[in-house]
Amino acid sequence: MSEDSLFSREERAISKAEAILDSLNCSPEQINAAFCELLTDYKKLYKQMSRLLKINDKNQLVLKDLTDELRRTSNILEKQNHELQADLKIAAEIQKQIFELDQQPSFLQIESLYFPHSHVSGDIYHMVNNLTDRVDIFLGDATGHGVGAALSTIMAYMVLIQHEDEPSLVRVMEQMNHIFVNHLPEDRFLSGVFLRIFNDGRLRISNCGHPDVLIIPASGAAPLMLNPSGPLLGIIPGNLIKFKEKEYCLSLGDLVFLYTDGLTEAFNNTYEQLGLTKVVALLREYRQLPLKEILSKLVTLQIGFTMNRPRDDDMTMIAVRYTGQ
Repeated sequence: MSEDSLFSREERAISKAEAILDSLNCSPEQINAAFCELLTDYKKLYKQMSRLLKINDKNQLVLKDLTDELRRTSNILEKQNHELQADLKIAAEIQKQIFELDQQPSFLQIESLYFPHSHVSGDIYHMVNNLTDRVDIFLGDATGHGVGAALSTIMAYMVLIQHEDEPSLVRVMEQMNHIFVNHLPEDRFLSGVFLRIFNDGRLRISNCGHPDVLIIPASGAAPLMLNPSGPLLGIIPGNLIKFKEKEYCLSLGDLVFLYTDGLTEAFNNTYEQLGLTKVVALLREYRQLPLKEILSKLVTLQIGFTMNRPRDDDMTMIAVRYTGQ
């Protein structure tokens, strides 16, 4: 019985008693009968109220048990979250070390900027300086963000360090593609560009589905855009495709610029992308500035275009200047 029906019963009983008492023509028998009926109604009302109180007490106990369980679960989740944050911090530090170059080569100036979308990144930037005549630079961008994408970059990194002495860039890309095709889910793949720059200015490149590498001539001549020469890594089995390697020659002071699409695909409030045209124009205008200043101006360009809209992708930029032997 609902609370409203209980109150309705009580009101009817009280109204009935008041009507009897207000009547001057009631006999003692009528008064006695009315009070007996009223007493019966109150007994029923008392039983219902007692039943509701018991149900309420039971519900209070259930609610207390649920509250205690919720508190215990919350404490467990909080502890797990702290552990996860600590693990992510360690993972971020490991990724940061991968991005670091121990020693600048004598014939190049190299600077980079790295902005992960979350604690860990789906971008990978790895450099090998053999301290003699060449530097290898790899920049990749795995699908997605966060831990899943970061694990993909670690697999790419393992291939790179296992093949540091491999003379063929194509061979390294083939091995990386093999790993991704055979050991990662179908929706996990990687765009990657691999450069090898020699002290005599030769630049070899294998670009697999990655944004164009830009060469900005020191002379002010038109920029050179090195387009992809192969598909994304992890999309097609190696026996069905052939990766390519091309060679170019750098002149003294030429600027080489690599980036992930977090730079050019940044959106503003009207969902327009920054695009490559503005980036190329800035690089040409400020090509003779120190590399750190150039990268800083690119960040300022992006922030101004997006009106400081939060990033929705990882972003990595690498600027390289050939300074000669």
